[in-house]
Parts: sequence; C-alpha cells; structure tokens
Amino acid sequence: ARYVQDYMRRDYGVAPDRLALGGGGADDFFIENMPAAPEVASRKNMIMVGWDYGMKGGPTAVQALTLARKVIPDLTLTLVGPPLAEPPDTPGLIKIGPLRDRARLLQLYREADLFILPTLYDTFGFVICEAMSQGLPCISTDFNAIPELIEEGVNGYLVPRHDPVALAAKIVTYYADSGNRTRMGSASMRKVRERYTWDHVADHLLAGMTETL
Repeated sequence: ARYVQDYMRRDYGVAPDRLALGGGGADDFFIENMPAAPEVASRKNMIMVGWDYGMKGGPTAVQALTLARKVIPDLTLTLVGPPLAEPPDTPGLIKIGPLRDRARLLQLYREADLFILPTLYDTFGFVICEAMSQGLPCISTDFNAIPELIEEGVNGYLVPRHDPVALAAKIVTYYADSGNRTRMGSASMRKVRERYTWDHVADHLLAGMTETL
C-alpha cells in the first residue's frame, strides 16, 4: 500500500526506487464468481461485513442508518459478522451474525446495492475488495490503504472515522441518483479486475522486485 511506502521513506529513509507496491486482492472465490455486470435495480439495502462490531465502526453504521432513514424510510442495513446480541435492535437493521459460508455471503452481497464499512482501523480492507468484485459501490473511512480502493465519486465515497452524520449524508447522496448503482458498481468491478486480484498483486511484486535488484 502507498501509505506503507510513505512510512518506509519517511521513518526509515528507504530510497523510493527500492520500494515495490504490492497491495492485496479479493478472495479467489469471489473473483471466480464475479457477475457479468452490476445489478440495475436499487434495493435500498446496504451491507456491512466485519467480525468486530466496535473496531469496524458498527455503532457509526447503525447511527448513520437511523439518520439516513429520515430521508429514505425503507432503507435497510444487512450486518454480517458481529454476534446477534451485540448490535442493538434498530429499525431497518437486519442482523445475520457470524457467517463462514462464503456462498451465503456471496448471496448477501448480491442482495445489496451498497457496501458500507466505517472502520476505525484497517490496514488494507480485503472485504472492500470482495464487495467491489460483486459490483457494489462502497463507502468507507479515509485512511491507510482504503483511499487506494475507493475513489471519491467514482466507485464510492470516503468519510472520516466516528462520523455518522457524514456517513448518512453520503448514503443519501448515493441513493439520490439511480444511475450511481450501475456507474459506480461497474467502476468497482473494473478496479478489481485491473488491480485487486492475487494474480495482479503477484505480477506487481515480481515486477517491483526485478526493478529494485
């Protein structure tokens, strides 16, 4: 990730030409099951996937859901990962709980039309790659490698951490334009195909190591 390269240059004095950009990729299961194109219909159903309710920004997501529903009353959020008892019962919140069945998770991605992850700390964001592979526009926080995955206004939006008001505003902005579903979803899929598969990661690392030898 570029932010790691910045640390290496600034804190350890590593010459830029000695650094190779690697990154990460979506799980091969999701790459192999990419749809031909994003869904056209808007379901007004967001999805968030993360095991740690607090660290992944679950409270921020639930607060943003409540705020956004003042404008979009039929909006829902499918929350995957945290134990069912942890998130409070909230209008519009669909709690799935811990899930290890990738086929079921794939289905849940395809039943949504927006992925949100107001995470407080993620080094990269592999789950964002998963969501992008299924044609989902994404909203997440603006730090570490996440801005490399999400381009503002292209395949999603970036928000500050701990800011449910900003997250709710971006959610409302997204749903205000029905064309965002296919435009941003297509951009997500294109970005995964062109950069965030493990084959591409390996190619970038090999090329980088060859150049720095």
